Amino acid sequence: MASEKTASQKNSMKEALKALKEADACLKTSLFGNWKKDWLSAAPLYARASNHYRMGKEPKKAIDCLVKASKCAAECGQEFEVGKHNQQAGMIAKSMKTEEYDRMAAKFFEQAFDAYKDNGDMVTAQTSGKQAADIISKYDINKSISIYLKVIEALEALEKWAYTYQHFRDVTRLALRAEEYATVLDLIQRAIKAFSKGNQTNTVYQWLLGETILLVYRDDIIGAEEAFLEALGHGRYGLSDQGEAAEEFLKGVKDNDAERLKAFKELPGMKFLPIPGLGRLAHEVADKIIGSNPDESSEKAAKLPPSTNSDKASSDTTSKKVSTTSKPGDININSLSAKGGDKKDDNATQETTQGDSNRLSQASATLEDSIAETNDLLNGFEDDFDDLA
Repeated sequence: MASEKTASQKNSMKEALKALKEADACLKTSLFGNWKKDWLSAAPLYARASNHYRMGKEPKKAIDCLVKASKCAAECGQEFEVGKHNQQAGMIAKSMKTEEYDRMAAKFFEQAFDAYKDNGDMVTAQTSGKQAADIISKYDINKSISIYLKVIEALEALEKWAYTYQHFRDVTRLALRAEEYATVLDLIQRAIKAFSKGNQTNTVYQWLLGETILLVYRDDIIGAEEAFLEALGHGRYGLSDQGEAAEEFLKGVKDNDAERLKAFKELPGMKFLPIPGLGRLAHEVADKIIGSNPDESSEKAAKLPPSTNSDKASSDTTSKKVSTTSKPGDININSLSAKGGDKKDDNATQETTQGDSNRLSQASATLEDSIAETNDLLNGFEDDFDDLA
């Protein structure tokens, strides 16, 4: 059950009926009245009635009035007005959020695009074309792609290169979603040409990288190499972040080099692609190769024998070994050196460094007298000392 209208809405309905009555009268003919239809006067009256119906929360009636206004404008050759009335009708239909009215809205937007284009106003026309394509993509991707191409072709004909950027992105995203890879490649190559003519260097580099990624994804390595070599003729592409990413991707795939592909995924050039979907394709290819190649460092570590306590003990014994030529009761200088070494170093060896030897030789002269005296005192405790040694 319809809700009760407010006073403002009721007033809008009265104004709508008044304008509608005036518009209808302009199209009536008689021997004693209008002898031909006054399309020019009727069009704005229907548009006014539509606006009041919209404010009165009667969207269907508002759309009907805009259809009539569009017809009147067409009879007068006012293409811009035709486009405007259809675009407004499309927006009202879209706001109703049903599949039926969505399809109706798409039709209105298409008609608006054609009218604006015929009027030579492609800046306005491309907006309506995109509105139509966006809605149609929900239920017919191929038709949506065809509308985008119509928009792009019209802009290219007028050399409106800057306006094509977003449309190329949108239509390529759609084709990629539909897995129409041949169409995606064609769109990428067209985008490269368009942006080259528009002198949009950085944008060209992004699409060139996308071309390499797509060709590799399709297992066309030869084609990818040829495309990359040709791409080097585009300004300083070979020195760009995107050029570096394309080269590393090609080398990594050709050489089945997992480490190179891991690094490739983090390159700056991969952060600037025309559409995210191309980046996902590159990661998919890289991840397959990375997944089929186990980490080499881990593999090497697995092959190394585990360290044992006996190794540590052997090292410690070597570093602290007492000379076999020592007489009982003598203090060996090498033994003192070992005991004074770094106890935290488990990898100490029997050999001392040249610096240590020099230091010990200097210390030996000073210690010699003290050692002799100590040996005399310890002669009576040989067995105990041997245990300590």
